Amino acid sequence: MRGKILLNLLNAIELLSRPQGATIQEIGESLGLQRRSVYRLLAAIQDLGFPVYDAKGEAGATKQWKMLDDYVVRLPNITLPKVELTPSEAMAIQFMAADNRLPRAPVLRRNLDQALAKLSLLLPRNVSDSLRRFSETSFVVSKLTKDYSQKEVILDDLTEAMLTSRMCEVDYHAYSTDQTKTYAMEPLSICEHDGGLYLFVRISRYEEIRLLAVERIRGLRILESSFDYPDDFDPQERLKTAFGVYFDDPVEITIRFSPEVAKYVVDRKWSGEQRVTMLNNGGVELWMRTSGKTEVLRWVLGFGPNAEVLAPAELRNEVKVLLKKALQHY
Repeated sequence: MRGKILLNLLNAIELLSRPQGATIQEIGESLGLQRRSVYRLLAAIQDLGFPVYDAKGEAGATKQWKMLDDYVVRLPNITLPKVELTPSEAMAIQFMAADNRLPRAPVLRRNLDQALAKLSLLLPRNVSDSLRRFSETSFVVSKLTKDYSQKEVILDDLTEAMLTSRMCEVDYHAYSTDQTKTYAMEPLSICEHDGGLYLFVRISRYEEIRLLAVERIRGLRILESSFDYPDDFDPQERLKTAFGVYFDDPVEITIRFSPEVAKYVVDRKWSGEQRVTMLNNGGVELWMRTSGKTEVLRWVLGFGPNAEVLAPAELRNEVKVLLKKALQHY
């Protein structure tokens, strides 16, 4: 998990900050890492701007890795700002920690609990007490989350690769073809949607950006070659026109909803570009410009008889075909 990688970074920095520094073996034994992983971790620490160097001792002595002395002296002098959270901000933090859509990995849950415990020490007593009381009475209901308990190693490696800008070789199973293919890719960004984790990657062979579902990754290996993050890529901007996480050419869609679900539709924002028209019978018409046809279809069908696709004609016909097929089961 990403939390484990960050924890390794912090622990390694602590070892390197000691007067005697640390050897590769000491870091590996302390963090439970192989030598190759320790070297990658050191590279990541240097990439983050920490002045780490190898101290050459006497001939035959094991090489020690250390932080620059003058830098270490400054570390204890860092003063923490006064932390003042409003009750609403404290509530938001607690909901984030209670969010069951996060990967169900023990290390991430443990790190979140530790972070909240440390944060409570910085808060005024009244806010800290309120946060603790709220944690006992708040929770998030999310029954459709995906289980990533078997993907912790893959998520660890993905995080490391993104932190160090390393290319990866991935074994990916595609639902559409029911085949697993292996290819080189550049891991760019990871996002969560509806209880699932999705990875933006650039496929080196085709120089195109794709979205991979993490649960379909069967294997992952970090390569020695590095890559430059594309300057013109913004994952959030890429998803602005998407109905969910899958994006294609945007289309204009108009759907009529019955009075029974009108309030539910009006109270939510479904697309970056949308317009709602109130109807005389209490229903509403929703116009939106979005992409991701499969996700739109699934969403519309979920409303049953309370939704009618008016445009485009192609989408309307697809809904009609799917409803006819569904009727054959009854």
